[in-house]
Amino acid sequence: MAANVELKAANVELEAVNGEPEAANVEPEAANGELEAANVELEAANVKLKAANAELEVANVEVKFANVELKAANVERKPANVERKTANVELEAANVKLKAANAELEVANVEVKFANVQLKTANVERKAANVERKPANVERKTANVELEAANVELEAANVEWRLACIVLPTPILTRYVEYLWINVAVFPGTAIFA
Repeated sequence: MAANVELKAANVELEAVNGEPEAANVEPEAANGELEAANVELEAANVKLKAANAELEVANVEVKFANVELKAANVERKPANVERKTANVELEAANVKLKAANAELEVANVEVKFANVQLKTANVERKAANVERKPANVERKTANVELEAANVELEAANVEWRLACIVLPTPILTRYVEYLWINVAVFPGTAIFA
């Protein structure tokens, strides 16, 4: 009987021992389920990543195509840029010429101003000379008036002398009158000295 009891107790212990591996097997199976679920999620994530990579490849192709179009536009724009730069160079050259012309004009303006100053100075000197010459002109005019008066007196004396000569003998008077008229005709104003 005692042996049977011990045997039963040993069987119970053995079943208990056999139950532990089964429990241990249950946990790895649960872990395997979680791992499979994680693998499924990972596969789904990989699918999404591949889709994103495909979209990125498409975007890269579009970017490359846009770069090609941009380079083509740059090539087309180069002649226009060359023309614009050439026009800018020509404009700069024209500006340089204009500045040079302006400088020459400034020099000419200075020369004209200097000439005007000289002309004004000459005018002032001329006016001063005119002022200085006025007394001489007055004196000259006065002398002319006096000379005219002397001529009048001389003419009056000639007339008186001619009247006085009428009383001379006729032959002498005739010759003298002829001589007098020749002098008057040839040398006016000198008859009184005949």
